[in-house]
Amino acid sequence: MKIPGVAFKGMFKILFCCIMPYGIMATFPTLSLSGKDSVTMLLYGTAMVIIFGGITAIMWKRGLKRYNSVSS
Repeated sequence: MKIPGVAFKGMFKILFCCIMPYGIMATFPTLSLSGKDSVTMLLYGTAMVIIFGGITAIMWKRGLKRYNSVSS
């Protein structure tokens, strides 16, 4: 799974690049190094990072609100 976004097509590409964000980490550097990147792909990658970052921040804040320390 070193380059899932390049190796797969169709539904698998959506699965590895959108649903499983580690596909972004492997796909975009590979596209850039091979010269197949574009402005559209850069914007798409940036949007995915912002979306997953926002989801993570929301989950983190909700988790902190519900946190109860065991030792206190």
